[in-house]
Amino acid sequence: MEPNTIRQALIGSIRFGKPFVIDFLDADMLDYVKKQLDTIQPNLANDLFSKEILANENYMKLVRDEDGELYSHNHQFEFKPEEFSLIIASSRAEPLENLLRTFYPVRIE
Repeated sequence: MEPNTIRQALIGSIRFGKPFVIDFLDADMLDYVKKQLDTIQPNLANDLFSKEILANENYMKLVRDEDGELYSHNHQFEFKPEEFSLIIASSRAEPLENLLRTFYPVRIE
């Protein structure tokens, strides 16, 4: 959950249209994840959870020079919003109330 690793994984997921998966295991990590995301960029958690990160190329604010040419502002950023998804995984038998208020739960057995 190191901020730069999260940032790189997020822009990679958006760039290549892959799911961005955060596994809470059996813990209540929502506040911790929000804090880590907001360390990367103010309000990033809310922007990600509300999909505002996908509007008006807001995801490009996450790109840094050290990310290389594929992510540079000069390169054609192959963005396909219909292919990007955020997945919060949890191994709890019953999701925590704060997750139910924030996300749409899907039970996989």
